[in-house]
Amino acid sequence: GDYGIFAYGNTTGGHFGDLDSSGYANAGYSTYKIYGSGTVSFVQNHPTEKDKVIVYACPEGDEVATYTRGTAKLVNGEAHVKLGETFQWVTNPDIGLTAHLTPHGEAVPLAVSSLSTTELVVKGPKDGPQNLTFDYIVYGLRIGFEESSIVQEKQQESYIPSFKDHRERYAKYPELRAYNALERFKTMESSVSGVPESSIDLSRAKALKEAIHEYDPGTDPPVEDLLGHNGGEAPGVETSAPKSHSHSLSQQEVEPPEPSVQAENAQKSPKAEQTLASTEPVIKAESFPVADSVKAGDVLVMLADNGEALHPCASTADPMVAGIALTDAKDGFALIAGSGFTVVKADATLHPIARGDLLVSSPIPGHAMKAPKPAEQGTVIGKALESLESGTGMIKVLVMIR
Repeated sequence: GDYGIFAYGNTTGGHFGDLDSSGYANAGYSTYKIYGSGTVSFVQNHPTEKDKVIVYACPEGDEVATYTRGTAKLVNGEAHVKLGETFQWVTNPDIGLTAHLTPHGEAVPLAVSSLSTTELVVKGPKDGPQNLTFDYIVYGLRIGFEESSIVQEKQQESYIPSFKDHRERYAKYPELRAYNALERFKTMESSVSGVPESSIDLSRAKALKEAIHEYDPGTDPPVEDLLGHNGGEAPGVETSAPKSHSHSLSQQEVEPPEPSVQAENAQKSPKAEQTLASTEPVIKAESFPVADSVKAGDVLVMLADNGEALHPCASTADPMVAGIALTDAKDGFALIAGSGFTVVKADATLHPIARGDLLVSSPIPGHAMKAPKPAEQGTVIGKALESLESGTGMIKVLVMIR
């Protein structure tokens, strides 16, 4: 759909890994938007060299920090600076506030008289300039994140990702090396200490890096062996997280009574332990081969290259839509409603569903969503008989594939 990817799971919303570098990121994991071994960076076009880009990395620390900054002026030796209104809404008001001050023009000592999430009070010396301009920056702790654990048990290898591609870039374009942090700080250190850049002692940094280890794609095990295939879970590491990554439905789920079904090919149909249907008298249904993952209420589609078996839908407005499962898969079969009244797993995360809306397949596996207007021929699974304002849930539907 318009969002591109929806990802749900009981442990993490999504896991992304680079098989060459070992860099990985979990999205929507625990209290973290992004949790991984690399940096968070932005890329922007170089303003003068059209064949290059600038890559900046976000600052990283041992706390979840907030900040606000600006420029103010002493009036009669004192300044009462109102901080940005939103700063007080996201920042702990009791602990963790730090202010930095930088005077303009003169080397004048400035003092923080008082500091809160709403106001910074600054004083200058009595015998100094009384109307001095200064810059300020105030840091705080993001409210609710003060207890984020910094040292955690290892869930998987989190090496320094391989810098092979950076080294190859410098080999091809050696002039770009001067822009990186190592070279800039070596130049600064040399200018301050007088020691040539080639003689600066970096042994402690080397020892720390070796203790953490940079992934070497030439000698280390393959990344898929290090990180595993189950959402990044490393082989041999036991966690309390559930294996299932299925999406939990909302409290709008319903358990309607047993249906009255006209079943074709009933001799093939296994007994179903769970059945979904409405109170309407007749559903035209057929026992059909299905994937083992099929559950009652799933929107099912045909796969062009996978024989007869029907599978839960996984894309928006799939033209291969075939019906709605009335029963869980059992022995490779399930009862499939091709017409009539039943219930379906519904997805209103993007658009609310109103009674009477046409429904098509959703990117959330097995779910139906409101059809775009106009609906393309062959994509409609049915018509909603109940509304769903948001989220996911079960609603009654008139199955009418067209």
